[in-house]
Amino acid sequence: MFKSERITTTIIAIVIILIVGFVASRLVGYLAYQHWTKDLDEVTQKYQAQYAEQVKYETDSNKLVSRAEKYIKSDNIAYALITLKQATTIDPNYRDGWIWLGYIQLKNNDFSGALQALKTAEKIDPLYKETYELLIAAYNQLDDKEMAGKMEERVEFLGKNPKP
Repeated sequence: MFKSERITTTIIAIVIILIVGFVASRLVGYLAYQHWTKDLDEVTQKYQAQYAEQVKYETDSNKLVSRAEKYIKSDNIAYALITLKQATTIDPNYRDGWIWLGYIQLKNNDFSGALQALKTAEKIDPLYKETYELLIAAYNQLDDKEMAGKMEERVEFLGKNPKP
């Protein structure tokens, strides 16, 4: 019996050593990841600040919105936001700039910001159906079912009566 107890104890010790080794390696990996991504975040923020400064000198809102669409397609939300905010600053009456800004804010879970941008787009062009479709999403995310319902009615109305 002594020999079987010794084997059992050895197996238990090996299992414990393996578990401790696994946990330690995961902890070291996590700490290294945190350290590396912290540095990466700082670099990313630096580049975003430089880009925001560069974009301030742009004067063509159409060009900026086109560039933002490319950022959106490549899932680069931060640069799309910077670009669209500048586009709407340059031309506050550019409906598409506000719609894209609302869209990217929805995608970024900034629902109140999206609502504000989309309401601006609605004021500029109250007959553009896609604005109301995005407003439905924003109101639903903000749990305002009544307003979402009103926007659905407008989408239905505009669907029956397309813009001339």
